[in-house]
Amino acid sequence: MGKRLLLIDDEISANPGKPATGGYMWYYAEALRDRGYELTEVNSTDRALEELASQPFDLILLDVMMPPGKSLADADTAKGVRTGVVLADRLAQAYPHTPVVILTNVENPAPLQALRSKPNVKQVLQKTEFAPFAVADEVKQILGG
Repeated sequence: MGKRLLLIDDEISANPGKPATGGYMWYYAEALRDRGYELTEVNSTDRALEELASQPFDLILLDVMMPPGKSLADADTAKGVRTGVVLADRLAQAYPHTPVVILTNVENPAPLQALRSKPNVKQVLQKTEFAPFAVADEVKQILGG
């Protein structure tokens, strides 16, 4: 059995295995599966926290800009622009040994710098610069093969 990954991005379809409208995240998911990873995809912070509470993951891939959901409703997410930063903080506290890869289109340096300072964040990758199989290669390198 391959390593277990959790992919958190609001662009993911609510129907696993089917692309969302404009669902380019489907290609990332397929590239990771093609490399043998067991992938769980969620499109909200609420579902992500439910999945994390119910099973262990070897690595988490996290988007930055997405709705905060009920679980982060009281946090300062700057109306969703910093949701990934806030969630990365919670992941660092609750799952400090689980590596996190940020996969985003955000170019604002402030949230990206905040993420790079988190001990569990191993990479911050721009979706526009990393094709799906390049992301899979980064995951493989982080997980050590």
